[in-house]
Amino acid sequence: MSCRMTALLTLRPSTAPDLAALNVLLARSRPRLWAPDYPAPVRVLAIPLNFRARPELLACGCCLLALDPQGDILGVGGWTQGAPGMPEDGYGRATGHFCHFVTDARLTRQACAGLTA
Repeated sequence: MSCRMTALLTLRPSTAPDLAALNVLLARSRPRLWAPDYPAPVRVLAIPLNFRARPELLACGCCLLALDPQGDILGVGGWTQGAPGMPEDGYGRATGHFCHFVTDARLTRQACAGLTA
């Protein structure tokens, strides 16, 4: 498994059925990726908010998945003009909102994240 072989990867928008596989990726990768930058007490508090995929983000089509040839999710990323379900800022604008961003922790520094950014 290597993101350096980007020609073998497929990008596609996420859909609601991707929820379980993305939750596995988030649960496996985020604790490892966050460990150097966030102390354990912060990670424990963040788990309920950041380690589970939000179905409304998967269904809105804002997230792109990077898939290996077997269809396994290696990375995800995306953004929307505004947070789904949130009003504009009062000036007719919406604030940019990041969707899920994560790369399989086994593939860091191999250009996978750049495919979904």
